[in-house]
Amino acid sequence: MNIYDIAKLSGVSIATVSRVINNSPKVSEKTKKKVWDVMNEYDYTPNVFARGLGLNSVKTVGLVCPDVSDRYMASAIAYLEKNLRKYGYDSILMCSGFDYEGKVEAVKILLDRRIDAMILVGSHYAGDCGQNDIQYLKDAAQKVPVVLMNGYVRVPGVYCVLTDNYKAVYDTVCNLIEVGRKKIVFLYDANSYSTTKKLEGYQDALIDNGLKVQEEYKVFMPNNVLKARDLLAKKRLDFDAVIARGGLLKPTPGGVYAINEQMKHDLLNARMEHACNLGALIADEIARECHCPAYIADPEVVDELQPAARLTGIPEIERISIFHALNSKAVSRKYAASIGKHYEELNLIVVHLGGGISVGAHCKGRVIDVNNALNGEGPFSPERAGTIPADQLAELCFSGKYTLKQIKKMLNGKGGLTAHLGMNDVVTIARKASEGEEPYKGVLDAMLYTVAKQAGAMYVTLRGQVDAIILTGGIAHSDYCVGILKEQIDYLAPVVLMPGEDEMGSLAYNALGALKGELPLQVYRPE
Repeated sequence: MNIYDIAKLSGVSIATVSRVINNSPKVSEKTKKKVWDVMNEYDYTPNVFARGLGLNSVKTVGLVCPDVSDRYMASAIAYLEKNLRKYGYDSILMCSGFDYEGKVEAVKILLDRRIDAMILVGSHYAGDCGQNDIQYLKDAAQKVPVVLMNGYVRVPGVYCVLTDNYKAVYDTVCNLIEVGRKKIVFLYDANSYSTTKKLEGYQDALIDNGLKVQEEYKVFMPNNVLKARDLLAKKRLDFDAVIARGGLLKPTPGGVYAINEQMKHDLLNARMEHACNLGALIADEIARECHCPAYIADPEVVDELQPAARLTGIPEIERISIFHALNSKAVSRKYAASIGKHYEELNLIVVHLGGGISVGAHCKGRVIDVNNALNGEGPFSPERAGTIPADQLAELCFSGKYTLKQIKKMLNGKGGLTAHLGMNDVVTIARKASEGEEPYKGVLDAMLYTVAKQAGAMYVTLRGQVDAIILTGGIAHSDYCVGILKEQIDYLAPVVLMPGEDEMGSLAYNALGALKGELPLQVYRPE
């Protein structure tokens, strides 16, 4: 339900709805009541951009960030621009820098362009909550709706979107203390609003657990891994271990691995490029300076497939194991511990629901079958095509319409929900699906159907001896998606919900297990 729907149901123009939302005296009380009755009936909350949909709208939104070269800010700007364009809005980007004068100037320039709304990306725009620091926000909010991402201010007309940084860090530190870690370092590179909240969470967690806040463990560092390494080495901090994500190594069984020279060589010469290939290299550098061991855990290429799962009908093509091993095994171990058992005692089906979807059969601690979630096999997902009818795919490849690169992009990157709906935002798609809106409901339900079929296949792999089906990954936060899946699979085995993908927590869990001797330390020695 959007402002266009409200206008249609009320029998008035979009401009009139906008005037009603803004309580314009130009609209009669009778018309106001009619529009508000419709909005209340359909539980419609006015969008922050509705004020800009009047007759004088230029359908343009101003975007402001301190530095677009920053990875987080660049990703946010790209996402915003794409979605604004989808709804018919142009955008103007201003890079303000971090100083107060630059912020004021950027906002002024955008307001002079008669924009309909403004979005500021980054907690730096929240200032230190002093009056002078945010006066330009107050002034801007008098003219257009203002959205502040990742910061909070109490200013009328400024809409804030942020995560609970305090709770996230507080809970993380409490969990570390609970398993025996007392020397916990807080690294930061700015004195922004979000950093302040994270620091408060860090300090309160220590105090609430009876530990002293040690200033030497609060380390200001530049956003550069080599400089961070050198700084930490200078401070002579006492680390027990450094652990990183594993990269696209050669196939290897799951577990915690000590980083060795063979591993570093294979990562430097990996056949596929991926950011995770850097993890072990960085961890090794830091660990050498801090004189502690360096580990990786459950890389994406964990390969424990049973022989029958490898063969296909074409001898030249063998199935390979690439899936969300780190999270899948971590949630399996956590679930086992929650019922007083070991992972190696259970048979589990783990369904990881994210940008890629993997469904694996975990048999007594080994993933004996799983779809290749990276290269296009199994269920289709928000961005990946999944298994495609082979004959039709072959015809498409040789049709002359597409290059090899374009075909590969169809399979991974522009397939799945993206191909059908032009978007991969499952939150939005699920909301529309829950309202019965097509084609969103039909496509999303079809995706979930392919997931359920894959879970059924893993049920056969485990010969019907399944202790639980675990739903994890980001999409597992969606009540709609979980509900549809449960309807199709909960007769197979109990369904356990463990949403999200806590990679950092999973790594810490594995490192602690290795240090305490609960998880055996593996040696990377591929055949």
